[in-house]
Amino acid sequence: MVTAKAETKPMVRCWLCGELVKVKFSCKGKPYVIYYKCGVQVFVRNKRGAALLADKIRKESNYEQS
Repeated sequence: MVTAKAETKPMVRCWLCGELVKVKFSCKGKPYVIYYKCGVQVFVRNKRGAALLADKIRKESNYEQS
């Protein structure tokens, strides 16, 4: 699961414009991202969504390293 206590901030790419941005965390520790190029905002509200986001971040970081 993605948590606010991660040492390095995870990054995720926008499905619409392709911009890569850092995942931010609300005061309650829930992840969200804002893509300023296209105006898309993504707020993750539950544990399953957070798990899916963490999986997407892992896949993207593995793809970029290879």
